[in-house]
Amino acid sequence: HRLGDNVVKCHPDFVLIGTTNILDGDARYTGQEALDTSLRERFKNGIIEMDYDENLESKIVDPEVYSWGLKIRNELRNKKMKNHLVSTRLLCGYTKHKQLKGHTQAQWEKSFFTDWTEDERNKLEIDYAYDFTK
Repeated sequence: HRLGDNVVKCHPDFVLIGTTNILDGDARYTGQEALDTSLRERFKNGIIEMDYDENLESKIVDPEVYSWGLKIRNELRNKKMKNHLVSTRLLCGYTKHKQLKGHTQAQWEKSFFTDWTEDERNKLEIDYAYDFTK
């Protein structure tokens, strides 16, 4: 707690960076609730939207997993389905499962789409390896 002068003088080279995964929140992730308007306003002058680093992902993710992941990610974007995502973390996890346990595309799909409705799955224009009718 500072007494007296409450102005903090920053060094000329000082830079403050604040990050978040989202701005609007997704109720399914308790740590990702919508940001307070006043907090968002404080950062308006310098918002830089970032996307996945495809150069990095292509180096650390199995090529078959990566191809599948990009296809799903692009479909999600094209259909504006913001409630689902294909993260780098997810692709690395499927890569490990493929390498260590021999998991196939059908097994990634079973895992990835487990909490999706049939209507949501049908919105994507892809050929599924997993048979969801079982």
